[in-house]
Amino acid sequence: MRAGRLRHRIEIQERQGPKNLLGGVSDNWVTIATVWASIEPMTIKDYLSSDAQIADLHGKIVMRFNQIIRSDHRILYEGRILEIQGQPINLGQRNKETQVMYIERGLA
Repeated sequence: MRAGRLRHRIEIQERQGPKNLLGGVSDNWVTIATVWASIEPMTIKDYLSSDAQIADLHGKIVMRFNQIIRSDHRILYEGRILEIQGQPINLGQRNKETQVMYIERGLA
C-alpha cells in the first residue's frame, strides 16, 4: 500500500457508557484509534422525506491492516459521521489492508 494514498485522518469510535433501563448503551461515542486512511465515495442515493430531498452517500474506506475495527464502530472524519456497513474486510487475506464500507446519512 502506498502511504500517499492514505491522506485522510479518521477516528474510529466505539459506543460506550452505562446501559439504560432497556439494556441498550447510551449514545456516548469514544475515539479508540486515530489512523490514516483513504476515503472513496462511490454512490449517492436520493430520496424524498417530508418534502425535502435527502441523500445517503455510500463509499469505502481503506486503511492499513487493523484488527481493532468492528461493524458496531463508526468513523468520524472532519465532523462527519460515517456508519460502518457490514464486517471489515482483510483485503487479499494478507494482513496488509483493511476495507470497510460506509454510509453517510441524510445529506441535504
